Amino acid sequence: MPTVAAGAAGVLTGTYSYKFSFAQMSGSIVFSESPIFGPTANVTVASQKIGLSAIPVSTDASCNARRLYRTASNGSVYFLVDTIGDNATTTYTDNTADAGLATTAAPTDLGNPAGTTGATNLM
Repeated sequence: MPTVAAGAAGVLTGTYSYKFSFAQMSGSIVFSESPIFGPTANVTVASQKIGLSAIPVSTDASCNARRLYRTASNGSVYFLVDTIGDNATTTYTDNTADAGLATTAAPTDLGNPAGTTGATNLM
């Protein structure tokens, strides 16, 4: 599970938590996505950035991205905050205001795509 910590000055104020998934993507098209893992420990910040470290990588060679989900300030619903476009980077700095989050809440259970078991292989 990723580690979260308050960072340098930024736009985030409140308490936040993160989840992530492994994905197989081409550009912005998601072909398969693993179940969502998490949540991380909560982190409380005041006009700061949040640093994530020790973001897991997949052992599956077809995984070429990780998707990060975050709550809005003091919230409990997760929204896509960003996609890490590789399967090697293990750190991320979040300075995305709540208004910059995806407008649709993340699914609570992605499961596997219909007729496949591919998403579970990304883990």
